Amino acid sequence: MLGKFYTFLVVLSLASFTCADIDLHALAEEIRVFSIQIEDSKVATTLKADADRLEMPSSNPREQIRTIENILQKLDNYKKKEGALTLRRGCIRAETYFQEIPYELLRQKVREYLLEQYPDAEIEFSYKEEGKRLGDCAHVSLSGRPEVTYHAKTHGRGLYSSVEPESSYYEAEPVDLRELFVYKFLQYSDLGPEVHFAWYNERDFYIITKDVGCTESGEVQKYDYRTIKSRRDLLGISLGARYTEFEPSQEIFVNPAVVRSLVLIDAISRIFELEDIIMNYGNFFFVTDISGSISSFKVVDFEVSNRRTTFAETLFRGFLIGTGPYRCIGFSDQISRYFIVDRDVKTRIKTAQEVFLPLVETFTRAIERSFQNILALQKEIPTLDVEPLKEYHQEIQDNMDALVKNLQTP
Repeated sequence: MLGKFYTFLVVLSLASFTCADIDLHALAEEIRVFSIQIEDSKVATTLKADADRLEMPSSNPREQIRTIENILQKLDNYKKKEGALTLRRGCIRAETYFQEIPYELLRQKVREYLLEQYPDAEIEFSYKEEGKRLGDCAHVSLSGRPEVTYHAKTHGRGLYSSVEPESSYYEAEPVDLRELFVYKFLQYSDLGPEVHFAWYNERDFYIITKDVGCTESGEVQKYDYRTIKSRRDLLGISLGARYTEFEPSQEIFVNPAVVRSLVLIDAISRIFELEDIIMNYGNFFFVTDISGSISSFKVVDFEVSNRRTTFAETLFRGFLIGTGPYRCIGFSDQISRYFIVDRDVKTRIKTAQEVFLPLVETFTRAIERSFQNILALQKEIPTLDVEPLKEYHQEIQDNMDALVKNLQTP
């Protein structure tokens, strides 16, 4: 939840926005006047208390929204009362305003951060189209250079973009350092986007990733694994619209780079205890080289599991039978399912040996570099609890060692 100091920051930084768009004092007075019409003294009293809360200087945007929703709920029972419709419109307008404040704060912090990287740039924002977390796309324009797009969002325990039951729309928890750790690992191992962090505090913390299709030389084509066209390109043949009809005999037509990518995503998911990658095709992309051929993949989003189902002693057994923290038994896409679950075990082991083992040293360096990078955040945000990160770091090392040992001597 935004604290009192942060509320002061909100009011200070958005003062003109507040004065121009909403007069809280006038709205509170309208509520008090309306409460006089209510015969139920209990309802009248609570309406007056709501009006007082709207004007409290210590209230933050999320509390204001909650108060307005309480008022609107009460107004539903008095639709025919004089002034009810006008008051309702005023409350909805105020609610809309307060819902926009978290976006304004995100944009302000992201703009501030990007201008440090690109001092002479023009930066514009557009709403992100997917995902449950509150976020925006930042478009950086520089004279004589291609536009660069960054995706900014709250951390995994941050605010939601809309009101949902049991969501963190009203309250943000402290950032999970494991999530930041994985983002940095993916960047340093060249399996994820360039990532940056900006924050007001440990709760209002933003993850900023460079679009995987943006490079210094311009746009690089990226394949979204969800689309039919992409899958045809990935296969090199046309199997029709129903890819659940994929047969093992068609294995020879699948792009080898796709197979390598799926195997690596599987290994990383197990080692880092990740969910929501292969099961969510919007969370990873295939990218092409200069010739237009698929050369690699980028993981752009994920969830660190809290179920702790992957441990070093059971990790390889899960690999052998095709189970894991992301429950791949539920695959609807038979291409992914085949190469991670249904393919002959000896062949899957051989592919993992060929694809994963040569990268162990690179991954080990990336893990240590990422760990030190995230530990250093505590110097700038002293309230961060780094103990869970240290435990996670040890788990990852144990998982890595276990998978390497078993792949070397299965």
